[in-house]
Amino acid sequence: MKKVFIVEEDFQTREKIEAMLNKKGFDSQPCISLDNFLIKKKKEQKNVDHCIVITHSDNVLLIKDLDSTVSLSDVYTYDSSNFDESLKSIEARLDFLQNSKRFTHFNYILIGSSTGGFPIVKEIINKINPKETIVLINQHISKSHSEQMHETLDNTPSSTPINIIKKETELMPGQIYMLTGGIDFKIVSGIEMRKIIPGDDSENGYHPSFNLLLENAESLDGPVGIIVLSGLGNDGRNAIERLSLKKCEVVVQDPQTAVAPGMPSEAIATKKVNKILPPEELVQYIKEMAV
Repeated sequence: MKKVFIVEEDFQTREKIEAMLNKKGFDSQPCISLDNFLIKKKKEQKNVDHCIVITHSDNVLLIKDLDSTVSLSDVYTYDSSNFDESLKSIEARLDFLQNSKRFTHFNYILIGSSTGGFPIVKEIINKINPKETIVLINQHISKSHSEQMHETLDNTPSSTPINIIKKETELMPGQIYMLTGGIDFKIVSGIEMRKIIPGDDSENGYHPSFNLLLENAESLDGPVGIIVLSGLGNDGRNAIERLSLKKCEVVVQDPQTAVAPGMPSEAIATKKVNKILPPEELVQYIKEMAV
C-alpha cells in the first residue's frame, strides 16, 4: 500500500494538500512536525510498502538525515512563496505515479544523455550485463570529440563490449551500442529484423538526436525503457510527447540531481514520465530491467 505523509505545521496548508490527495484516492497521513512524521511512519511501517512525503522544500535534507530509508525521489516539495504552482507540480508527479507501470524487463533500453549525463552512462555500463536486452546510448557529443569518448569507454569496466555505431548496423540481443558523435540515427524494425541507420534531424540543435532515435520506439518488439539523463535543451521531448506508452516506460533522472536539468525537466513536462529517480536508484533500476 502507498501512504502519503504530509509534513506541515500550518493547518490550512495541510488541509489543502489533504483535499488534493483525497480527490486522487491516496491514503494520506497529516503530520504537524518531523518528529510526528517519524512516529507515525514507524507505526505504519508494517502496512506500507511505499512511502511518499509531501513537505516544504526546507525540510528535504532534514528528512533524509532523520530517516535514511526515505528516498529523495519520494519527497515531493512545495515553496510557500509559490504554493499553488508547487501544488500543481506535486499533482502532476502523483499522476505519473498512478499511471506508472512496471514491466518485468526491457527488451530495449534507449538512453538519452548530454551535459552531466556521461558519468551516469559509465556507471550504467559498469553495472549491467545484458543477455537479451539491447541497449542503445545516445550521448550528445561532437564528431571531433567522439573518439576521446570512445577511448574513455574502452577503459570503463564492463562485462559486455561496447559497440560504436558509425553506419547502418543490425541490432543484436545482449549488446550495448553507443552512437558515434555528430551523426543522427534512427531505428528501423520489421519481422525478425531490427537495425539502426543514419538519419537527419536538422531541426534539432543537438546530435546525435534523441528525438530521432525515439521516433520508432513503439514499432519495436517491446517493452522499451526510455531513459532521460542530465542534459541541456529539450532533446527527446517531442518524441516522448507522441508516445502512446503501450510498449514504453519513460524513466528520467531527478532534475534536482542533474548538472543540466533541461532534458529531464522537459521530459517531465510531457506528463508521460513513469518514474523520476536519483542517479543511484536509476542505475539500479536499469540493472534490474536489463536481462
